[in-house]
Amino acid sequence: MTDYCQDFSDKDDTDQRRRWRKNLGAIGETIAARYLEHTGWQIARRSFRHGRSTEADLIAVDQSGLKAVIEVKTRSFRAASRASTKFSWYESAVQSIDREKRRRLITVTQRFHALFDQGTSGYRLDVIFIGIHSNLVVTLNELRQDDSHEFHQLVASSIRDFFEGEDDKLQIIHCQEAFVTKS
Repeated sequence: MTDYCQDFSDKDDTDQRRRWRKNLGAIGETIAARYLEHTGWQIARRSFRHGRSTEADLIAVDQSGLKAVIEVKTRSFRAASRASTKFSWYESAVQSIDREKRRRLITVTQRFHALFDQGTSGYRLDVIFIGIHSNLVVTLNELRQDDSHEFHQLVASSIRDFFEGEDDKLQIIHCQEAFVTKS
């Protein structure tokens, strides 16, 4: 089993670091989509791109018809049991949404709205922060690489455990109306 939670201090590991972040992000987006579906949302679009560096992770519609562009920030953590470190991953995720990221999210939201949804008044911008215990990340990553049915089963059971309070390996924080935009 490969240790994907290693320290990437060597400059030669840039590609490996990039793959690790991309895989972790893809896992987080899958978890966020399943979480939203579990809470009654419908996923309208995944990975809507505008330009080279601007992307909306998820575009979703809730039960009342409210549309939201959702940014997903995923981090791994190691110590799930100690209260002082339980949410240490969260600070890093919050800090990653700086002024430039907010500007890009607004731009991609406006572009999506102009292309596909001119009859509505705008979108809410939400952020879903996901913390995944490093052991679960390794397992999910290996299953995802094989594009296996077990990957989707493990995601579903992890979300079920999250809602039932059964497990500390998955933490989800959904910040609704992180900021609001009108077209």
